[in-house]
Amino acid sequence: MELEIAMTKLNIGLLAAIPMLALAGACASTDGPVRFDEASVTSDSRFAEYEKVYIADVTYDASIAARDSGLASARFGATERPVRERDLEAKADDLERVLKREIGKTKQIVRAPGDGVLTVSATITDLAANQPTMADISQQPSLSQDSVYTGKSTVSITLSENGRTLATLSESYQGDLNDNVGRPGIWQDADRGFYFTANKIARYIS
Repeated sequence: MELEIAMTKLNIGLLAAIPMLALAGACASTDGPVRFDEASVTSDSRFAEYEKVYIADVTYDASIAARDSGLASARFGATERPVRERDLEAKADDLERVLKREIGKTKQIVRAPGDGVLTVSATITDLAANQPTMADISQQPSLSQDSVYTGKSTVSITLSENGRTLATLSESYQGDLNDNVGRPGIWQDADRGFYFTANKIARYIS
């Protein structure tokens, strides 16, 4: 009888431990090596040794604004949609702020590049909103502003010191309509992508 009680307690303890083990495994996976969609790194790069980081002005690919609108299939991410220059400039500023915030948690952000300073240069190469933008509406005035799409962002990053390229990285984020509760913000998925990319960069060089 005592043996049966002891075995029962043991089984209950093991069952209770399973969720904790699963949680620990999940946490460990987020702390593993940082991987990007695309990466080219020089063999002598030791990013953790840099204490100072310069964040260059974030740029964007002008071809995004020059794209033709294709809203019929944009809901499913199959068509690249244009973005007006004003929105591109605003999102570039947003990404720069997020980079400074995330990297600044572990590094000193400085105002100029130089010896011993790691320069982070980011370029937005793709961007899509969750709602119709002015660029969409200007090409299709009858478009309903209640339309909802999957947003996305792609960012190319160059890490360098005094003009010497140390790494080129690229990271994309594609939204999913199932992830959104209610009506998403106009740049919700793009902003998520900016955060995930900036956080990856911060962890990668720390």
